[in-house]
Amino acid sequence: MSSLDNDRDMPSLDEWHSETDTGRRGQNRVWNLKKALTLSLIIVLGGLVAIIVWATTKNNPDSSAGEISDDSKPDYYDTNGEDEGENELLFDGPFFNNPSTTFVEGSLRLYERFLLSEPTNVTYSVSIDFGENSGINSAFDKSGNADEKHTKRNGRSSLCFTDNLFLLELNIKNDDDIHLKHPSDDILKQNVMSTGKFNNAMVTTSNHTLCVHNIDKLRLPLDLPPHFKPSNYGAVAIVHTDDDEAMTSSNPSSPGSLVSIGNLFYAVRMQRSMYPSITTELISTSEVYIISGDINVRGKVGRIGGTYDLYDKPVMRFEEIDLAPQPPALFLYLTTRSGWMRFGDDDIYFAMEGDGDITWPEGSFYEEGSYNMEWPLTDDRVDIRDYMEGYWYLWCTTFRITLAGGDIEVLSEY
Repeated sequence: MSSLDNDRDMPSLDEWHSETDTGRRGQNRVWNLKKALTLSLIIVLGGLVAIIVWATTKNNPDSSAGEISDDSKPDYYDTNGEDEGENELLFDGPFFNNPSTTFVEGSLRLYERFLLSEPTNVTYSVSIDFGENSGINSAFDKSGNADEKHTKRNGRSSLCFTDNLFLLELNIKNDDDIHLKHPSDDILKQNVMSTGKFNNAMVTTSNHTLCVHNIDKLRLPLDLPPHFKPSNYGAVAIVHTDDDEAMTSSNPSSPGSLVSIGNLFYAVRMQRSMYPSITTELISTSEVYIISGDINVRGKVGRIGGTYDLYDKPVMRFEEIDLAPQPPALFLYLTTRSGWMRFGDDDIYFAMEGDGDITWPEGSFYEEGSYNMEWPLTDDRVDIRDYMEGYWYLWCTTFRITLAGGDIEVLSEY
């Protein structure tokens, strides 16, 4: 074959460029298709790996993948990756010093700490900042080193949380066991108290108190037992005894010769009065005088002014009282008789507050609306606990008839 023939068979320059471009476009399409297939395969494999990891961690409670994400945690969580959050101050306030002892000077701090690994769990700790002139002080300085010069007094000082500070102080005054509900109650019916060691501290717990013993000889702040809940108490006292026997771990609950050297309320609304919470819905007995509303009684614990004296007393609350029309000479009575529709000479008369006027006699039941009233019987001759199955009724002396009344319903009791 001649060279001319070979030249004839070769493509021209334009034809060569055209064929080259066509080949390149075909190669690019193949390459792009391979890239798409590879990317799809990677995505599929990645999805399979994610599903396998999810299935594995889902069934593994110890896996960190099951923890709550930081975005879903409350604001009080820190972000340092530790297992526990920071202490949050719940209360900081001074002790009321018992004026008969002039022994304690200091303030109490109560903290809460939420666990990062389990947001529903919370722990509590307590610290006492004793003043320089306090007769009781910590055996450790601020650096946590033992400071023997502050152990000025022998005996045992216990930090006692209580759900009724009035009763705890009363039990101390009467040399009764501070862990009991009330001296007049049947001891056999009360829960047996327990004493155990927690965080190097001896702790005695009953259903009304929690006492940490030798509080002045422990490193502070001190973590409190897991079953401690601030809302179960509301008040705290430092109870001291010089009885050496009471210092022994074998008998940490011995009453000894107890004295309260200081106390405080950190949430007085949490205190549980020895008086029950009761209510009565008034039911009219007349079609002429329509009377409605509720009579409530609840106990209240508190401090008398700025003194060391305390009280636990019933308080009356009248809710949405409506008198239509206003009957003349209407008086409130308390009775244990189921036949409260009839007046009884032995029933207890409750004088309402107010001086009265020409229209309404003094002590009569005429005020409408909602209002409070102090328990009017200050001579302790009537204890509402004796009438928990009793009745209230409104007696009209003008017509000599009961116009309204109802039975007492117990909502809660100590």
